[in-house]
Amino acid sequence: MSFIQYRRTHRLCSDPCRRVEKSRRLLHVSAAARLMNIGMAPLCTRCGRRPARPHFAVGYFRHCVGCNEKSVEKDRRRRRRLTIQYKCLICGIAVASTTRYCSPTCRRAHLRQLNSKAKADVLHALGGRCACQDANCWHVGPCTAHDHDVLTVDHTNRDGWEVRRRRQDGTIRRRNVTYRWPRYRRALTSPDHGMQLLCYNCHHVNHNRFQRAHLMETSAA
Repeated sequence: MSFIQYRRTHRLCSDPCRRVEKSRRLLHVSAAARLMNIGMAPLCTRCGRRPARPHFAVGYFRHCVGCNEKSVEKDRRRRRRLTIQYKCLICGIAVASTTRYCSPTCRRAHLRQLNSKAKADVLHALGGRCACQDANCWHVGPCTAHDHDVLTVDHTNRDGWEVRRRRQDGTIRRRNVTYRWPRYRRALTSPDHGMQLLCYNCHHVNHNRFQRAHLMETSAA
């Protein structure tokens, strides 16, 4: 087997086919050894007409020069077709048709971009500023917070966990998702979504008051 370098070009379907392929390779190796002993190169396993390419160290390759050039050109056309049809959505590198990213890093970067776009859409739809008008909150008068980095979504229907876990088909996930803003944008299509924008301070005050009232009702019952 050391006379010839083999390169697997396909997979076999069953054990009988593997045994046939092994026998064929052994016959080719023995024939190549006999030809090498008499100073002749073995024939190409693809065309069967031209001599195989000599290896730089020992023995011969399986294919001749012409068949090897055809294989290289075929691979080059396939890579060019992949480059035209399928590219990574972040860096533009050619990828397989079954995926849209070349690496997990590009996938996370694209998901962050989609999350940022969904957040901008939700903030614009809900007014873009804190909606707290409570006089007993931490601020004096209406809250004036409008920075997007300090705004969050408050669910007046107390169903935030359900909104964050609901899939497109309506089923509920067992865990929360990392990128929640696309879920909020999807929930805006419902007329009774019950969402409003609050800054983190107002949201924290509102949440703590709700929890205290809930605990008092539970203890009284």
